[in-house]
Amino acid sequence: MIRKPLSIIIASAVISLPLFAQNDAPPPPPPAPADAAVAAPAAPAIDPAAQADKLLAVIPDLVATFDENGKVTGDDIRQIIRPQLMMALQQGQDIPQAEIATFAFHLAESVVAQKLMIAEAAKQGIMPDTAKVKAELDKIKAERGEEIYQQIIAANGVSEEELIKRVAESQTVKDLIDKRTGVTEADAQKFYDDNAAQFTEYHAAHILAKFPDDASDADKAAAKKKIEDLKTQLDKGGDFAALAKENSDCPSKEQGGDLGAFRPGQMVKPFEDAMKVLKDGEISGPVETQFGFHLIKAGATSVQAFADVKDSITQSLQQEKGQEVFASYAKELREAHNVKMFIAAPPPPMPMQVPAPAPQQ
Repeated sequence: MIRKPLSIIIASAVISLPLFAQNDAPPPPPPAPADAAVAAPAAPAIDPAAQADKLLAVIPDLVATFDENGKVTGDDIRQIIRPQLMMALQQGQDIPQAEIATFAFHLAESVVAQKLMIAEAAKQGIMPDTAKVKAELDKIKAERGEEIYQQIIAANGVSEEELIKRVAESQTVKDLIDKRTGVTEADAQKFYDDNAAQFTEYHAAHILAKFPDDASDADKAAAKKKIEDLKTQLDKGGDFAALAKENSDCPSKEQGGDLGAFRPGQMVKPFEDAMKVLKDGEISGPVETQFGFHLIKAGATSVQAFADVKDSITQSLQQEKGQEVFASYAKELREAHNVKMFIAAPPPPMPMQVPAPAPQQ
């Protein structure tokens, strides 16, 4: 529910879509044959740069126009796609040219929308803040080191100055969309009230006397008696953690029965219902669940205050609603600014073919 930090945003400094899945490392080369004399000659290595150029050739030189002189060129789109494409090819991924064409079309639409929104933002006094972006990038450089910082710059395939400009413009568009979403404090409060479980945290410990899935009445009676005997010891001043460690059938016995923190709904209902009526530190009588009989020691219940989560809720709602606002606003601007696309739209997805039922005999 928290807005992405700049360090995550910078690798996609225009509003776009994910392109290729990236592996942590390129695949290892195949093992050399045992007898080189009889091995087939190795296939010539494919140059990733040449392969990328071939794949990107599907993008026309002029991608889109708007207003009288506005345009998005093929070079604009290729420059954005190329770094990710090169990484994918170097990792041995097979990228169909049709996938490049589809991605390029959607990216071109986003680039046009961003250009138009930046112009609209300027009319409303919302300007790109390159100084702020530069300060945050300097912070990343200080925290992660010069080498990692230069890798980030290189991965985007642009100069540091251009990257700062792109990130600042993307943030400007986000500020404009946030303004149009109109998420209020009342909206955040309603989400908080309607989703109380997300902000509530229970703590408890337990001792379990387990019985099998196909337990007989005798099995259950024995497990219950074990729990009742332990409760008697606790009522006489026994130590809960020590008794749990010695007697519980749950792995939590190693922590003295401590289950740690958990949200509403994470435990089975009979367990949670019994726990919720206990005061902090109070121990239940025998509680039966599908796992066996329990003694439950309630811990403190903590609830995050609205003031502590208001900002993260607001940002989450802005992001969720912002996707819808961006799409509708982009459509409105395309119509108002006479946008023409010169890159082919991808074909619609094929409808699912449902097999006809077999004829009745």
